[in-house]
Amino acid sequence: MNTFNNNVISMAMDRVNNPLNDAYPDNISVVDIQNIPGFTYLISPDPNGTPGDMNDQLHPNDKGYTKLANAWFDAIKNYLGVPAKITLQPQTVSAIEGNSVQFKVTVEGSQPISYQWKKNGNNIVGEINSTLILNNIPISENGSSYSCEVSNKTASLESDTAKLIVTNLNDRVDYGEIVHYDFNEGFDTKIHDTSIINDSLNLIINSENDVQWQPKSLDSFGASGINSQNPATKLFNYLTQSDEMTFEIWLKAKNSAAQNLSRIATYSNSQNDLNFSLLQNQYQYEFRLRTDQTDNSGKALLSNSLQSNLDKITHLVYTYDAEDTARLFVNGNLVSIIEIKGSFANWDSTYLFGIANEFNESLSWLGSYFLLGIYDRALSNSEISHNYSIGV
Repeated sequence: MNTFNNNVISMAMDRVNNPLNDAYPDNISVVDIQNIPGFTYLISPDPNGTPGDMNDQLHPNDKGYTKLANAWFDAIKNYLGVPAKITLQPQTVSAIEGNSVQFKVTVEGSQPISYQWKKNGNNIVGEINSTLILNNIPISENGSSYSCEVSNKTASLESDTAKLIVTNLNDRVDYGEIVHYDFNEGFDTKIHDTSIINDSLNLIINSENDVQWQPKSLDSFGASGINSQNPATKLFNYLTQSDEMTFEIWLKAKNSAAQNLSRIATYSNSQNDLNFSLLQNQYQYEFRLRTDQTDNSGKALLSNSLQSNLDKITHLVYTYDAEDTARLFVNGNLVSIIEIKGSFANWDSTYLFGIANEFNESLSWLGSYFLLGIYDRALSNSEISHNYSIGV
């Protein structure tokens, strides 16, 4: 058998290295399967006898490409295994100072698979599982990068890098915030978008007689139109890319049954053609969201009766996440949840964004605005509770 193997290797290398060989320069790899532990094979010298692993009518000098022996090929494949492949990369995560987070990588391939997590390119001692858990995160970790090197017998590769975003205990969560109004101008006909994202989505007050500035808020008590002058391209681009969102607002609504379908904020063309809208429906808040599985007026998520919260400063948050789940929070508490299937693929990029009324219709809202923020991700329960605790 050793003589046979040596002859096969000699003939194979001749095809690779000898310019006089008709097959030169061939591309051949030789594997010593004779010494693979636990591998057995059968040689049948008689082509007409019992089939065996060496029963092919081939010779190493033959031209073309085929398997000299099926069992050899299977043995090599089984020995080397399926290369490791990352099917789910680690994702950037956000957390409050002192909380816990986890990074996770999902891998396919032949076992055993090894994991080694890295922080800012350096190995983290002892972190050799598919999930990395970090507890009691200090603010100094903000902006740190994490990745995972995975390997098996056949392949070794490193995951994408994911960021850790840490919010100071005394600050609002603003990671992912693409629009922010704090209503502290005190005068003027322009409400400034102060988010850190470029391309500010400022709002113009079209009728000053229907609003009144307070030191840190804006009162709306008439049919004023307050809206962007151009289509809200920033909202469209960020939200249709993420297919997630958070709408956060601090407000004080007028306690009145007459506030029926009154528009608190809207990204729309009319009440029946919208991307999303927040409205007061008498003593309830209602958020409508459009996806490619709803009609143009969207699907509604309503709060419970909040008559006792009206005429009081209230924190209202709506989230929509990658699992098609919509949630409504009032003063840090989850009050409603619903499934809304689909994506934002059917949103209309020509719509304006506005507050205190609906476009092309009279559905004015009476109340006060203290803060409004829109994010291109779904805030977690702990982040919402944190922002509520910070207040305005």
